[in-house]
Amino acid sequence: MLMVTQVYALSPKPMALEPKTVHIAATMGGLSHMAWALEIGKILVERGHNVSFLTKEPFLKIGERYAPFVKTISLGTHKSKIQFRDLFDTEDPLSSVLFQSYSQMIEDLYTDEYRIYIDVFKSSNTSIVLCDQMTLACIDAAKTLKIPTIVYMTMSLSDGN
Repeated sequence: MLMVTQVYALSPKPMALEPKTVHIAATMGGLSHMAWALEIGKILVERGHNVSFLTKEPFLKIGERYAPFVKTISLGTHKSKIQFRDLFDTEDPLSSVLFQSYSQMIEDLYTDEYRIYIDVFKSSNTSIVLCDQMTLACIDAAKTLKIPTIVYMTMSLSDGN
């Protein structure tokens, strides 16, 4: 049995840190891939950091909900015939069609996106990047420039067991 007779609350002491430049990148998947990361971005802004959301049409409107806290930067339009919804097969979630579609989409988008991420990261003195798991070009550009990176994911990769 545990009996608590006193509780001490530690109050955090403010730390004098210089503002960091943080980019959050997500280019597909919708709110489930973006909203919670943008909420983290909003908190970082409140703590004095500069946060930008890097995304494509039609997701600019999601970022606009977080203005003026988080600045939304357009990466252009989605230039692949493959759409995010094409990456799902309700009959067979591990179907070869899914993998072929994903591979084609990466082939269509990667080179241009990689170049854009490199340009944005270099021009903004980036401190850290949060990349959605679907933004491979973001992950690779940050690695190339040796920028600390957090890769985040919104889905479970288990079968529930």
